[in-house]
Amino acid sequence: MQLLPFGVVVAAVVLAACGGESKTETKVEMKTETKTETKTDVKTDVKTVKTGEVKPSASSAWSFDEEKPGTIPAFVKPAQTGEPSDPPTWEVVADPTASSPPNAFGITKSTGPGKAYFLALVPDSSWKDLDVTVSVRAVAGTNTQGGGVVFRAKSERDHYVARWNPVEKNFRIYALVGGARVDVGAADLELDTSKWHTLRVVAQGDSIECFMDDEPVLRVSDKTFTDAGMIGLWTKGDATVLFDDLSVAAP
Repeated sequence: MQLLPFGVVVAAVVLAACGGESKTETKVEMKTETKTETKTDVKTDVKTVKTGEVKPSASSAWSFDEEKPGTIPAFVKPAQTGEPSDPPTWEVVADPTASSPPNAFGITKSTGPGKAYFLALVPDSSWKDLDVTVSVRAVAGTNTQGGGVVFRAKSERDHYVARWNPVEKNFRIYALVGGARVDVGAADLELDTSKWHTLRVVAQGDSIECFMDDEPVLRVSDKTFTDAGMIGLWTKGDATVLFDDLSVAAP
């Protein structure tokens, strides 16, 4: 039997010890990744998130500045519910006054009745506990103005809404359940409609806290939606409204 040199034997042992590839298990704190099952709504082509799904998400931000004016960004899907209405015009617009110019995004034309609700959902998002912020400017509207954010959305008919309405001079949180609107909380609020304002929602468990321009305006406890869901933008009626700098992260 031929004996191998000592250096060759040592090298073989080292290679044998290191050659096996080990699998690395990655964990995300308080969240469990599951296989995503999605459904597409025939009318709106917006993904519906399976109830109970918790999909870890990295923080994300959108400024709309890389988008072409007159278009709808690929990462959002317009949808609507409530009273029947002609679809509004969602589009990116050039706006030098935007919180981060040159562009903003929103509804530039709408003839909807007061209870027609319009959304721009982010189908690939999935958040339960979250800190979501957007800049908003109420441009015009007769029966309503302003807008806000959607969160923990299963679809355009099931989600939370936090919104500012200058016509009513208030801030409200709604739960839309199967298309039916349920009041969750309200607070008086009057702001200058000629300026941009920052709307922020922090949701943790059944606690929902809302801010305008870094000032707390409303805090509620509600258990209507307890699972992860999509985020998005929201307005209603004949409001024309612009949004900028949408962002979401863990609270």
